[in-house]
Amino acid sequence: MTSALQAIQIVALSFMGALAAGYAVTVLKLSKKRHALDQVEHDAPVRMKSECGMYRARFLGAQGKNLLFSSPILRDAYVPLRVGLSLTIEIPRPKGVIIFRTQVIHRDPVTHTFVVARPSDPMVLDRREEPRSERFAGTQVSLNEEWGELMDLSVNGARFQTFFPFSAGDVIKVHIPLFHACVLGWVLDASPIDIGARTGTMIRVRFVDPLPPIPIDVVLSNFN
Repeated sequence: MTSALQAIQIVALSFMGALAAGYAVTVLKLSKKRHALDQVEHDAPVRMKSECGMYRARFLGAQGKNLLFSSPILRDAYVPLRVGLSLTIEIPRPKGVIIFRTQVIHRDPVTHTFVVARPSDPMVLDRREEPRSERFAGTQVSLNEEWGELMDLSVNGARFQTFFPFSAGDVIKVHIPLFHACVLGWVLDASPIDIGARTGTMIRVRFVDPLPPIPIDVVLSNFN
């Protein structure tokens, strides 16, 4: 009888230990996610999407328990977002992107800045978590009808080189004729590079929607 009670106690202690460990891991992950927003630099480019469209803005920092952003821009014009509007916000970070849903809770009609509720559980995506392929490196593309060349690719983004001086935060239309794909994206970061004897730009782009499946004939021909 004593052995049975001891076994039950051991099982119970193991179960409680597993629960405690799981809780600790969850708390640690949530803490890292929240901390990621604290590491975003002032004036970092931001992309926002709502039922009304897609906007560019700049992160201006925390305002109490909320977040402050510059005036939202659509096609180079200021757009007054109404209070209560739901937004999906993406903020680039050195190794990936922070994504969260929130609502506009205040806007300043004079400065055009606006405040959103700080998310309790933002999604932090690391580029290393997404399979990235260089199989189609060298493929010619069109970036806002400007010449570009694919460097590497994942389902949610890609890296390109181009002669056009794109900047972080720019919204671009990516046309990849080889894949019969045309998608919208936004520039997470841009840096100058040498392309032959000319100065170009290396850009990292995140697609608004996942890239459509690559046609099977393209995949097969790539292996030949």
